Amino acid sequence: MSGARTERGQKSILVTGACGGLGARVTELLLARGALVFAADRDEPGLSRLAASPSLIPVFMDVTSRSSVALARERIVGVASSLDSVVCAAGVFAGGPLVEIPEERVQEALDVNVMGVFRVVREFYPQLRAARGRVVVISSESTRCVMPFTGPYSMSKRALEAYADSLRRELSSLGIRVSVIQPGAFRTALLAHAREALDRGTAASPFAAPLDRAREMLGREAEKGMAPDRAARLVIHALECARPKPRYRVGNDPLRALLAGLPASWTDALIRRFLWPSA
Repeated sequence: MSGARTERGQKSILVTGACGGLGARVTELLLARGALVFAADRDEPGLSRLAASPSLIPVFMDVTSRSSVALARERIVGVASSLDSVVCAAGVFAGGPLVEIPEERVQEALDVNVMGVFRVVREFYPQLRAARGRVVVISSESTRCVMPFTGPYSMSKRALEAYADSLRRELSSLGIRVSVIQPGAFRTALLAHAREALDRGTAASPFAAPLDRAREMLGREAEKGMAPDRAARLVIHALECARPKPRYRVGNDPLRALLAGLPASWTDALIRRFLWPSA
């Protein structure tokens, strides 16, 4: 890494979760635009498989570890004293009945999806300020209408959006722009893992039958989900447009959007009827 340097006029951008489906596609699009990309992930084998390019610098980073993020910053500032943008695409799914799911799985979702973004942005704030840069965080359409058994994931993404709103208002006077992307379901390993995560219920659980229906729904979403490219191109737009919006939506489910606009009691009744039809 020590031999690389940014060229005059070249954008320097950090992408976390760069080995995931969305993060990898964002990285590819940025490289095609001539950016110097710091591709960060805790998946070391995945980092080694990233496409070779003089403008791509793999960086090991575990966003749940303050020391790991700090070490990654030390390595990156040796190449770029400022950062034009940070794309926070690292994320995990945790799901299941909130009264049964192990505490450590909920904690992991909060640690990666919320605190991980907090650690990264705080650590790289001096470099972002120097460039009057941008921050793009990846949330989810699940924040619009929270479904049963997605509680840990949805609560982490809602907390992430509250963080991003506060951050945007704090940093706007410094010329740093903050945007949230709310994608619908897209075909990545995260969605496949979501379905597997719901398989952890037991036959004795009172939630066994509705969990089966929720798994079927996730299976259909996995089949019909959009390609990561659509969300990745929206990330690029948020990075490059003159006036980025605070929030972007892409590929959102019309039914979920409809449920989000109904009175809460109506939405509750409709969801209960779908998941507990015999109740």
